[in-house]
Amino acid sequence: MRRPFLYLFTLVCLCMATVPAFATAYTAACTPLMMHVGDEVPPGIYTVVSNAAPTVQVGAGAAVFATPPPLCSPSATKTSTVGSFNSTMNPGTLANPGTDTVTYVNGTITVIAPTAINSGAKLNDSIAFPPGFFSAGAYPVINAMSNGICTPVPDGVTDNSDCLTYLFSMMRGGDAVQVSCTGTSIVTGLSGTPFTGITTGPMYINGAMHQIASVQSATSLTLVSGDICPTMTNKIARLPRTMVSTIAGNPVVTYVSGPQFLGAGYVAGSSATKVQLKSGFFSSIAAGSTITATQMTLATAPTFTSAATPMYNGNLFNGTTNAGFIPFFIYFPAGVYATSDQITPLGAYWSMWGDGPYKSIFKLLPNSAVGSVSGSFWNQNAVNTNNTYNVNIFNIGFELGAGNPSIDVTEYVPSNYAVMGNIAAWADDSKCPAVLNMSRAEEGPGLLKNFSMYGCAEAVLAGSTTFAMTGENITIQGQTSVGIFGNQLKTFWRHLFSFQPFGVPAMTNLDLNSSAVVMDSEVYALNGAIAFKNSSTSGFQPSTFFIKNTTLNGYTASITDCGTGTCITDAPGNITFHSTGTPQSLFDTAVTPNTLNLPVQETPVASDPPAATWCQFGDDISTWGTTMAGCGVSTIYAPPGQYGLNIVASGTYSITVPDSINHVNCNYAAPPPGTTYNIVFTIAGVSTTPLIIEGCPEGQNGIIHTGSRTVVILNDKTSSYTSSAGAGNLFCENCILGGSTPIVLQSSQSFWARQLNQEQPLTAKLQCSGCKMWILGYKTEHNGSNIILTGGAYAEIYGVSALGNPGGGPNGTMFELTDSSLFFTGTALTQCTITQGSGACNNQWTDWVTEIRLGVTENYGVLNATTVGGTENMGAFYSFGAAGGNSPLPQLFQIGNFIRHGRFN
Repeated sequence: MRRPFLYLFTLVCLCMATVPAFATAYTAACTPLMMHVGDEVPPGIYTVVSNAAPTVQVGAGAAVFATPPPLCSPSATKTSTVGSFNSTMNPGTLANPGTDTVTYVNGTITVIAPTAINSGAKLNDSIAFPPGFFSAGAYPVINAMSNGICTPVPDGVTDNSDCLTYLFSMMRGGDAVQVSCTGTSIVTGLSGTPFTGITTGPMYINGAMHQIASVQSATSLTLVSGDICPTMTNKIARLPRTMVSTIAGNPVVTYVSGPQFLGAGYVAGSSATKVQLKSGFFSSIAAGSTITATQMTLATAPTFTSAATPMYNGNLFNGTTNAGFIPFFIYFPAGVYATSDQITPLGAYWSMWGDGPYKSIFKLLPNSAVGSVSGSFWNQNAVNTNNTYNVNIFNIGFELGAGNPSIDVTEYVPSNYAVMGNIAAWADDSKCPAVLNMSRAEEGPGLLKNFSMYGCAEAVLAGSTTFAMTGENITIQGQTSVGIFGNQLKTFWRHLFSFQPFGVPAMTNLDLNSSAVVMDSEVYALNGAIAFKNSSTSGFQPSTFFIKNTTLNGYTASITDCGTGTCITDAPGNITFHSTGTPQSLFDTAVTPNTLNLPVQETPVASDPPAATWCQFGDDISTWGTTMAGCGVSTIYAPPGQYGLNIVASGTYSITVPDSINHVNCNYAAPPPGTTYNIVFTIAGVSTTPLIIEGCPEGQNGIIHTGSRTVVILNDKTSSYTSSAGAGNLFCENCILGGSTPIVLQSSQSFWARQLNQEQPLTAKLQCSGCKMWILGYKTEHNGSNIILTGGAYAEIYGVSALGNPGGGPNGTMFELTDSSLFFTGTALTQCTITQGSGACNNQWTDWVTEIRLGVTENYGVLNATTVGGTENMGAFYSFGAAGGNSPLPQLFQIGNFIRHGRFN
C-alpha cells in the first residue's frame, strides 16, 4: 500500500543542527484533516517518519521522543467559515537530542460547506443531565468522581489504571453473596462467598454502594456508622476485590487480602469460571486442581510478578444472571482519565455516559506497557461469544497517546442491540493498527451512530463471519493503510464521511463472505488511487459491495471489484449505483435494475426543554401513568436503574401518552431478572411532533399505536408493537420489535429502521400490507417466512444478515411478496448442525424470495441451501411488482456501466 506522507505538507521549521554520523533525521507533520462548517474540530493527530524511509511511519514512541512527545494544535473552531486553517506542530523532546534531528511540519484543516448528502458524525460536546439522573432506587448511575470505590484524577497525566479497573470490575467481577438486611448497619450473609478475610472496603448491595466498618464472622459484618442497609432478604451483594500475589510463568496465585477463595464462585475446570487479574487478563481455573482458601492454580499462568495485584471473579456473568443481567451504569464527568493499562468493561447490560466526546476522554498514556503487546486500549470483554446485550456508550472520547504502536484504540463486541453514540476516537501519532476493532468472534449486530475516527493504519477492522454491524453518520480520516477493512464481517454504512490525505482506499473488502453497503456518503482523498476495493471471490461466497449515491473526490478510480471472478475497475467519479454481480429479479429482468428510491427520512431527534425542567418517573412503575398525565413539559425520564422490584411479577401497567409529551427516555433501564411485568404505552394522539420512546426496561415495554402521530423507538427491545388502520409512521433505530405474534404494519404507515434485529421464532416476523419500509442493517434468524409484503407494499433493505437456525426447521423463505415491490442486498448463511443424506442441511434458508405477480408464483432460491456451513452473498435483488410490474416511484438514478456481471455459480 503506498503511503506518500511527506509531499503533502508545507515545510515551516527546520531544526538547525549539524547532523553527525549515524544520526537519524525525522519529520513530524500534522495530518491534514477536513470538517464541515459547524462540526466539532477534529483532534490534532500527526505522523512521524524517518527521512531515510519516508513512506514508513515510525510514530512518536520513546525511541524517538522523550516526554513530552509533539503536539499538533488546530486553529479551526466550530464556528469557522469555509476555508483552510493551520494546524501547528509543536515540538517534542527528542530522546537523543545530541544526535537525532527533527523537522516539524504544520498541517491544515479544510473547512467545507455542508452538502446535501450531509454525511459524517454530528458530535455534540454540550451534554446536559437532569438533576435526578443519579437517583434511581436500585442500581443507580455511579458517578466516577463521587463514589465509594475510588476517585480517579482526570488531569490527563495521573495514571488511573488501578482505579479505572476497580470502577469497571467490582460491580461485575466482585465475589458475590446473597444477603439480608433489617434496616440497620448489620448485613447477614445467607449463601455464596463468606466474609472471611475482609476487613474494610466497599460493598455493593442490591445496586447500592455501602462501606464496611468491621467483620464479625463469615456471615456477619457491620457497615460504617450511619450507613443503613434497607430491609431486604436474599439480595445479591458484591464484595471488595481480592488481592493476590503472582509470579510470571507460574500458574499458582496466592491470597493476600480481601475475600478468600471460598464459596461457589471458584470451580476447577469449569468453562464458566474465569478470573480477572489486573485489567482484562482472564484465565480459567485449571481442571483437577485443588482450590484452598488461600491458593488456586490457573489454567494459564500470569505473565507478570506482583506481591499484591487485584483479582476479580468472573463467574458472576454466567448462570442465572445471564452475562450480567443485573445492570451497571457509570458516568464520567468532563476530564481526561489517563491510564497506562487496558480498560476492560465486562459483561452485558451496562451503559456509560460522559459530558461529550472531547470533554470526557479516556487516554492511554504515551509509551505504556500495554503498547508492547497487541490488544485494545478500550477492551470491551464479552463473557461468552454472543451474549453482550444492551451495551451502550455515549458522549465519550478515546485517545491513544504516542508510542503505543500495536494497540487498537477501541474494541466493541455487541450482541443483538447495542450502540456507541456521540463518540470520538483517535491516536495522537497515528501509529496503531485500528481505531475500532470489530473482528472478534460473533461480533454484532449493533449500531455505531455519530462516531468519528482519526489516524491508525485502519479506522475500522471488521473481521467476524456471522453477524452484522450498522453505522450511520460516521467520520474516518487520516488512516495510513485503508479507511475500513472488511474481512468477512457484514457492514452497512450510511452517511460515511471519509478523507484520506495519504491517498489510501476508503474501504477494502477482503476474503470470502464479506458483504458491505455504502450509501449517501462522501469520500475524499489527496492523490488517491482507488476509493473502493473488493478483492476475493469463490463460487457463491464472494465479497460483495453495494454502493449508492456516494460522491468521490481525489481518486483516479472509483472501484476495483473482483467479486465475480473478473476484476473490473471503474473510472473516477461519483457512484450512483454499484452492485457486485448482476442484480437479480424474478419478473423484471427486462427492466433496468434499480432500487425503489423510497424517500428516506432521518430519525427524528428530540427537542428537549432544559434538563432541569424534565419530569421524573419514580421507582414505582404503577405511578408512571399518573406522573406522565401531570407532566407540564414535553420530556419525561426515568433515571438509569433497575425497575420493577416493588410490583407483582405479572403486573401490566397501561400508560396513555398525551400529545403534550414528545420524549420518554428510560435511559436503558432494566427489569429484575425473571420479571414478567409489562409497561404498555398507548399512542392514540394526532400531534405532528414525533413521540420518541427510548431505552425502556428491556423486553418489558409494549407499544399500541392507534393514532396518526409518528412514533420513534430508540435503542430498545420492546415486548410487542401493534398498530391499527390509520396509525402514523414508525421509526426504529437499534431495536428489536419483539413479541410472540408477527409485527404488522398498516397501509397508512411508512417505516424507517436502522439496525433492526428480528429473530422471533415465528413463521412471519414482519408483515407489511401496502406500507412503505426502508431498513439499513437487518439481522434475522430462525427459519420460516421472514418478511411478508402484500397489497402494493414497497420495501428497501440495505444489508441483510440472515442466519439459518439449528433446529429451526427446513424451507425457510426470507421474503414473500404479492404484487409488491422489493429491493435488498445482503447475506444468507447457515448454522447447520443437523444433516441429512450426504452433507445436506435441513435448517437453512431455502429461498431468498417467493414472489406472486398477478397470480403467477416464482421462487428465487438460495443456491447453497443444502450445503452445511454455506453462505450466499446477494449483490442486489429487485422487484417492481407494486403496480403490476411498473414501479410508480421515480427512477432517480441512471445505472450506466455500474452493473456487474454474473450470478455466483
